[in-house]
Amino acid sequence: MAKNQNNTICKLNRHDFPDDFLFGAASSAYQIEGGYDKGRKTMSKISDGSNGCIANDHYGKYKEDVALMKKMGLDTYRFSISWSRILPCGKLSGGINREGVKFYNDLIDLLLAAGITPFVTIFHFDLPKCLQDEYGGFLHRNIVGKAATEPYKVAHHLILAHARAVDIYRRKYQAVQGGKIGVTNMTTWFDPYSDKPEDVKAAKRAVDFMWGWFVEPIVTGDYPKVMRDRVKERLPVFTPEEEKMVGSDWLFVVPVGIYQLLVYTKEKYNDPIIYITENGVDEKNHKHLPVIAALEDDDRIEFHEQHLAYMKKAMDEHQVNVKGYMIWALFDTYEWPEGYTVRFGLYYIDYNNNLDRYPKNSAIWYMNFLNKNRLPGPKRLVEEIKEDNTVKKRK
Repeated sequence: MAKNQNNTICKLNRHDFPDDFLFGAASSAYQIEGGYDKGRKTMSKISDGSNGCIANDHYGKYKEDVALMKKMGLDTYRFSISWSRILPCGKLSGGINREGVKFYNDLIDLLLAAGITPFVTIFHFDLPKCLQDEYGGFLHRNIVGKAATEPYKVAHHLILAHARAVDIYRRKYQAVQGGKIGVTNMTTWFDPYSDKPEDVKAAKRAVDFMWGWFVEPIVTGDYPKVMRDRVKERLPVFTPEEEKMVGSDWLFVVPVGIYQLLVYTKEKYNDPIIYITENGVDEKNHKHLPVIAALEDDDRIEFHEQHLAYMKKAMDEHQVNVKGYMIWALFDTYEWPEGYTVRFGLYYIDYNNNLDRYPKNSAIWYMNFLNKNRLPGPKRLVEEIKEDNTVKKRK
């Protein structure tokens, strides 16, 4: 939605954005793939004691899932590659799982054949356990590819690992593949409690400690000054060589408080190209709610309409260089500590019946939002989809 000259709300659609703007949806490997046939163990710190061993079985249903993406009209699909599925022991020296490589090659080929641009996350929280055992994970510098439990050390090594991956891609593959590479960061926007100077400074400091912590090194080669002043010697230092390697002109961001954050990022970090790779809202998973009732998610539609309107406002009024928007999530997923107690998806996953997929109201809304017909026309496939839902439940 956006406001016109009469200050009334009007609906946005695909044609209000540039032709090369990418609209899509997102997922991550461990949260949807499944494909584990043994070693399923209960995780004691997960809300419902569940795990992602089966999840949505995207591994077995990816062809069906890509067909749903094509039917919806996605320009792009963001997914992650499971480190453990490709390199079970975490390193090339431990061997390559060719079956895992084939799965991702087949998925990418199918996406391309459907006219959908693959948008790949190389690492999405799924560190191989063998590297956690051997290195202590990101606490050790060896995770980069060649060390208190402070988060600053972990973050430093994450940034260096990202920089190393970018450097390798640009030197060895980018010229041939023609791809782009960047980093996904998560943040929220902080408004001051009042206009008092100390509150204004506190809000700015919060942004620097959450957003600038990971973005500023990529733009300037070092951490925000306020972090250097407050964290002092606990904050690692980049060598001159690392400063050069860390720097990048591409940012892939995940904003909340979307308008303020986009404008702030443009003004502070040299007007980068921005892709919003995750934005979404959840609802509780009411296990005894009939499926047909669980498909009613109008709050999710309103959430995205408002965020799209503020994103467009930043683009129009401040010329923020946003190039894509991806909804989290395409499907209901395994949500880490929350397990399966919440649902984020445009598609409902019936965990009790063959992991069937059902489009929620938001999926139908997004399909019509993405309608690429130049002339206004009837909403696409709404009745057909609702009929599909009814037929499935009768079976």
